[in-house]
Amino acid sequence: YFENKDALLARDAYDEFAKTPYDVVQALKPKMDHDQLDAWIQDPNISTSRRRLYIPLLGVCGKPSDLPMLEGLIKSEDRKQRAGLAALIACYLLLKGPDGLPLVDDLYLANTKAEYADTYAAIMALRFHGNDVSVIPKTRVVQSLRLMLNRPNLADLVIPDLAKWEDWSSMDKLVKLFKEADEKTSWVKVPVVNFLRVCPLPEAKERVKELQKIDPESVRRANTFFPTPSPAPAPAKS
Repeated sequence: YFENKDALLARDAYDEFAKTPYDVVQALKPKMDHDQLDAWIQDPNISTSRRRLYIPLLGVCGKPSDLPMLEGLIKSEDRKQRAGLAALIACYLLLKGPDGLPLVDDLYLANTKAEYADTYAAIMALRFHGNDVSVIPKTRVVQSLRLMLNRPNLADLVIPDLAKWEDWSSMDKLVKLFKEADEKTSWVKVPVVNFLRVCPLPEAKERVKELQKIDPESVRRANTFFPTPSPAPAPAKS
């Protein structure tokens, strides 16, 4: 009923799937019509909102033969063709696995000329892979997100993710971003402090004290406007 002529039926079908947990959607794989989903995704008359649903469904029942089509849409310079980019990237990576990340890295994460909306879409796709599926190891997802630290004006988008996935190896880079922040990148400071607050490594507390001497106001804001985070467990000693 997704594209039923009865608008009420079509909307109801869409709403039911849009609120369905991903693991339940995965269980429906045997009942999915792969060819119909493929046709809808490539139909320019399909609305973007519906395309955002059909693409993840294709990710569940897709085949390697779908990869050239998905890659073409991801690389397209036509914004209409790459509508629903976060879903496109997530679907592409479901079928391609870690080998698909270099394309995403080059186009949207490492590329300083990429538009904000496209970069954010790529980040959202990687969050999905880090949180909801296990096709790509978290360490490899983090490796891609870490590229954003080379783009100081957007680095704040991924710092909470790096903390959540315990990428403590980014500490030195983050401290450097704090120290080198200017008027255009000043909003990176509070996320950096919050990263250090949850980091279990002993040097993290010392870094907070160091940064407090440089900019006490940013450290105060981090402590005032964000609940005291629970530190992550200390890394096991080898």
